[in-house]
Amino acid sequence: MLTGQGHRFDIAWLLTETSPNMWAGFGIAASLSLSVIGAGWGILTVGASILGEANLVSIIFCEAVAIFGIIMAFIFVAKMEVNLPFSREDLDQSDPDQVTILARNLASGYMLFAGGLTVGLTNLVCGLAVGIIGSGAALADAANPTLFVKILIVEIFASAIGLRHDHRNSADIESQHGHEITTMFKISSSKTCN
Repeated sequence: MLTGQGHRFDIAWLLTETSPNMWAGFGIAASLSLSVIGAGWGILTVGASILGEANLVSIIFCEAVAIFGIIMAFIFVAKMEVNLPFSREDLDQSDPDQVTILARNLASGYMLFAGGLTVGLTNLVCGLAVGIIGSGAALADAANPTLFVKILIVEIFASAIGLRHDHRNSADIESQHGHEITTMFKISSSKTCN
């Protein structure tokens, strides 16, 4: 770009000529890795404060962040397997139905990428928030044990940044992870895949 050859860098080519499975895979990787990093960061933050204490609630909340990220990654993998096998070379670009199939697969890949990135970033922030509040909870509990329940409620609200249980449909495991944006992406993705 600085050498006068910026025409070689084409974002439209990157978005249309790459595999939708690649974008879905990046979304799954973001969901999994950022959730685990957020949980680990939260455990690292709270770990020094609970040294010698019996208060492990904060660590359990941080682990829940990683577990929900892993659950969402499995859900995204299941959505991705609906599209397999996909080969751009087998499609006839002159047939409008084939172009529609290509567009739906591209949109599905982008939606899975956006959903995975949303889950990962939200769980990264959630793990850090639970760790910081858990550290304060452990210190407050050590200073005054009567504050434990009050601080625990604040910690539950911190974990609600990334995790929310939908009481209307508790049997559905997908609704246990309450990223409204991700749910929107998943619904749109399943409509485009079928």
